[in-house]
Amino acid sequence: SRSFPICYVEGDVNCSGDVTGLDLGPIQRPSNWNLDLSEALDPRADVNRDGQVTALDLQVVQSPANWNQPVPALTCTCP
Repeated sequence: SRSFPICYVEGDVNCSGDVTGLDLGPIQRPSNWNLDLSEALDPRADVNRDGQVTALDLQVVQSPANWNQPVPALTCTCP
């Protein structure tokens, strides 16, 4: 069983501190896209935590509440 650090900041898949187009890449990467978390290379791509990496995760990143918004300091647990 593999374990992964998970970023709990909604939409900040790459843990850069803001939500931008760079967060879309990990979701759409073939090693993650349309896979469930047991198969996906990067479970952080499952932004909405429904167990699969799909277009629904893209919608979370692109939502007006998240898109191009900075994330609060010290809330991301990614390494």
